Amino acid sequence: SRSEEMRFAQGSIPHDRYHNQYAHFMAMASRAACDRIDPEGRPFLLTRSACAGSQRYSAVWTGDNASNWKHLRMALPCSLNLSLSGVAFNGPDVGGFMDDASPELLVRWHQAGCLFPFFRNHAIRHSRQQEPWQFGAEALAAIRGAIRTRYRLLPYLYQCFFVHWRDGDPIIRPLLYHYDGPEYTHLDDQYLVGDALLVAPILHGEGQGPEIIRHGVKMQERPVLLPPGAWFDLNRGEWLNGGRVLHYAAALDELPLFVRDGAALPYYSGPLRNSFMDLSKVELHLFCRDRPARFDYYLDDRETRRYQTGGYGVATILAEIDGQQLRLEITETGDYPQNTVTFTPVIYGRPGITELELTLNGHTEIRPLQSSQREWLRRQWRVLV
Repeated sequence: SRSEEMRFAQGSIPHDRYHNQYAHFMAMASRAACDRIDPEGRPFLLTRSACAGSQRYSAVWTGDNASNWKHLRMALPCSLNLSLSGVAFNGPDVGGFMDDASPELLVRWHQAGCLFPFFRNHAIRHSRQQEPWQFGAEALAAIRGAIRTRYRLLPYLYQCFFVHWRDGDPIIRPLLYHYDGPEYTHLDDQYLVGDALLVAPILHGEGQGPEIIRHGVKMQERPVLLPPGAWFDLNRGEWLNGGRVLHYAAALDELPLFVRDGAALPYYSGPLRNSFMDLSKVELHLFCRDRPARFDYYLDDRETRRYQTGGYGVATILAEIDGQQLRLEITETGDYPQNTVTFTPVIYGRPGITELELTLNGHTEIRPLQSSQREWLRRQWRVLV
């Protein structure tokens, strides 16, 4: 691509002088065209090649990878380094672009990438057909579970995008972004989504690393570094103490997910579809073992660019458990209509709470709480709603 015959700027200078910026200028020009056609809408552009600054105009995918375990493992540090460099909206070709994926590899790749900012299964036409239903019922069910988890957490991902726009924090983050210590410096096989959700995907296949058999099910095992504090295991439904490395085994349909103590995750419980989701009713999943939870929930029209000139609201959410009562305070501010979203609190890992004291924009009322069930990656857990 750097032949001397290639010229730039109508033939006036060699192309290689601006080789790295060429795709950047293409993204810039494409964004300018979208802005002229629809100045109020939010365009989506995607580029493979980019350089510093291209994130202003386009999302980035990380290029033509291959369907093998090495490239799956490479996907995490690649996307995390891009995120630290300001290119927050990025992700790989899930499953690998070239060569043929196995059912196990395709499952683990969907699990590793389902909470990346950019998420898609993509393959070259000459490789094995890579739609999930081409790989058997077991793989299809596991991939469906990973995709369902992404859809349920889209409200949380949207909040992470808002924090990135407002403060510059990446959407996915290496643990060193929030935790000090040499043990985090080179840790590149697990990551955080926002500051609350830790993802530790299985990155090796059967026969390639540690594995155990539990209740007749073969599981792949990996080390997981849990930072200090308490973390809720969304597969096992229990609190774990952090500040240590644990050996964690996961079946094919399990993605190791952990939520830190003091977190609130907005959760979509409606019909799963790729059209415009109705977010007028959002579940607020609360994880409060020893710490209260605080969360800023961003509200806007999700269509226009009014947010750029202050046309948005923020619901500041404070949650604290005192004895058998959950105290939940929601205060809405900003340039957006109030009371447009109904929040339903869902409490994990704290049985025995019977009452909710809800204060919404200064008005307080008492409500009862009852036991219910919620699903994470096809696992049902008892919760309080």
